[in-house]
Amino acid sequence: MTVILTTTGISLYLNTAKNIQPSPTDEQMRTYLREQPERASAEVKSLLQMAHPSDTLVFLHTDTPEANRCIAILCDYFITERGFKATEVRSRKLRFRDDETSIEAYGLRDLVHVLIEEIEEAQRNEQDVVINATPGFKVESAYATMVGMLHQAPVKYIHEKFNRVVTLNPFPMKLDIGPCLTYQSFFQWMAREVSVSEAEIEQRLKSFGDDSSILRTFLTDADKDGKVSLSAMGMLLWDTFVRDTIGQIEPPPEVTIKNPKEKIANSLLKHGHDFPKWTEKVCLKIARIPYVQSILSQHFSNVTYPSIKLYESGTIIVLWTENGKAARLKITTTAEDIRQTYFVADKILQAVPELRRS
Repeated sequence: MTVILTTTGISLYLNTAKNIQPSPTDEQMRTYLREQPERASAEVKSLLQMAHPSDTLVFLHTDTPEANRCIAILCDYFITERGFKATEVRSRKLRFRDDETSIEAYGLRDLVHVLIEEIEEAQRNEQDVVINATPGFKVESAYATMVGMLHQAPVKYIHEKFNRVVTLNPFPMKLDIGPCLTYQSFFQWMAREVSVSEAEIEQRLKSFGDDSSILRTFLTDADKDGKVSLSAMGMLLWDTFVRDTIGQIEPPPEVTIKNPKEKIANSLLKHGHDFPKWTEKVCLKIARIPYVQSILSQHFSNVTYPSIKLYESGTIIVLWTENGKAARLKITTTAEDIRQTYFVADKILQAVPELRRS
């Protein structure tokens, strides 16, 4: 049995209005769907080539009157006309509305969140899961494809003029979710609040200095009410970060070096006066973490605020600053994958809370 997640539009309503009767009734839409299913609905045309009655169908649809009418008819059609089990055909509303300003702030965020939630639920139940990105807004197809690639779910699509199913199989790719580590409280705040005033956002972004440009890329433009939200891409990043960092993570191996100073490069211990104030103390705090192997000094940078960044699996970069001068510290760890690297990075943030940006 496969779980098929289908973005859903109002093609049934539009096609019936175009070919049968303007402003069609529910009965007119049902009749047209029974008589010419592939012409009446993009959802039906695509699912007839992808789905089997033993599968689970989940329709993700906009919260508008026309969409609500269409989804009820589509669910009934697959149960009564195509033999799908009533318990295996369901729908989930997304906060797309007639107001176009809601698309990015609410609808696409909901789409990303619901897709991830449904994919993970199916995978936990050891079910195959497929995304049908044929119907709905084109921008929904774009985000559905990104989610599918990142969460290892194939995406299927049929062009309206053709009958061949195009399958986009997932391939190994990962988001750089490092910004969520460095700016965790900011992302958490935005995800919780949904939308905040532009003035409040600007006030908060001031504290990040030049790094504010990074965070702006994950925010929507202000709407007509002056509200700013985490964008769909920002929500995808945050949901991926939460998924990859919560739950039980097996700690990496501990190093055998007992004296923390032995982990720190001589350039940091013997020439501390060349470095920002407290650099040696920060290095000692980090070196006491049992998963840290070494701390090396790299080039200096002109950075206003201290920060922590993931370089690659097992390696973490810390920028420790004073008066606009930053020491770039390369920290090698025993972490064997990205989740363990986040685990060690969180230990560093606990040891040096000044690195945690709010």
